[in-house]
Amino acid sequence: MTQTKDDTGLPPISVGVINFNGKKIIERTLNSILESGYPEIDLMVVDDVSTDDGIEMVREKFPSVRVFIQERNMGPNAARNRALKEAKHDMVFVTDNDITLGPDCLKILVKTMLAEDDIGAVTPMVLDAVEKNRIYANYVGLYYLCFGIIPDRYQNLSPDMDLDPRSSVCGSGGIMLTKKSVAERLGWFDEDLYFGYTDGEYTFRITASGSKVMQAPKAKIYHLEKAGREITRLRYQIRGRWHFILKHYSARTLFLLIPAFLFFEAGNLGYLTLKGALGEWFRGVGMVI
Repeated sequence: MTQTKDDTGLPPISVGVINFNGKKIIERTLNSILESGYPEIDLMVVDDVSTDDGIEMVREKFPSVRVFIQERNMGPNAARNRALKEAKHDMVFVTDNDITLGPDCLKILVKTMLAEDDIGAVTPMVLDAVEKNRIYANYVGLYYLCFGIIPDRYQNLSPDMDLDPRSSVCGSGGIMLTKKSVAERLGWFDEDLYFGYTDGEYTFRITASGSKVMQAPKAKIYHLEKAGREITRLRYQIRGRWHFILKHYSARTLFLLIPAFLFFEAGNLGYLTLKGALGEWFRGVGMVI
C-alpha cells in the first residue's frame, strides 16, 4: 500500500463509492469527489449488481475511475469490503452513491485521522442535500439496549454548535474514512448485516479494540434522502439490532438486561403496531433466530 505524502503533507487516499442502481445520482457524487481539491485520490466504484446501465455511464464519462462489479448482490457491507480490499492506499473513504462533499471535506477527515496514531475511523457531519443546514447524522451514541442515538438529527446547524473533533463509540451514516489495515485486523465489515447497524457495528469493533472513532463535524457531506423504503428498512433495522446484540453482548449481560429488554420491546411493539408495521418486528427477529 502506497502512503507517501505529497508536498501538502497529505497522503494519497482511496475512495470507494458503493453503487446500486445509481445512474441518476452517481455522476454528481463522482464529480464532487474529483472536484474536492484533494491532491491524490484512487477513485473506485463498487457496483452491487445494478439492473440499470449506470456503470456503463461511469465507464464512459469517468475513464480514470476503477470499476468493480460484485459477482452477486450481497449488500453494502460486502461492497465496502471489496472497496477496502481493492484500495491502493491504507486510508480509504467509503461512501454511498448519493452524496456530495462540502468544502475541504476529505482534507479535514484525513487531518483528523493523522492527529493521533490510534484513530481507526473518522466520520463527517451528514447534512440534507436539499435543506443544507438540516442535520442527518452527526455525533452518535449507543444506548445500552443497543439503540443508536443521534441527538442532533433533523435539527438545523446553529452558529454556536461545537464543531471540534470528538471521539464517539460508533459512527453512522454509512460514510467514513477508515484504514485498510484496521479493517483487515478487525475482520472487515460484517457481511451478515444488510441494512441497519452496518457501519455502527464496524465502528463499535474499532472502539472495542482500543482504537478511536472520531467525529469531525467541520467535514460536511450532503446526503440525498431516499423516500419510500421506511417500512422495509424497519425489518432490517430490527434484524441488525438483534444481530448486534447476540454478537456482542455476553450471556450474563443479556440475562441482567432481561427486565429492561421486556419493557423496551413492549413499547417498541406498541409503536410498530400504531405504524401498521408490527409484522416487520417478527420478520426482522426471525431473520436472526
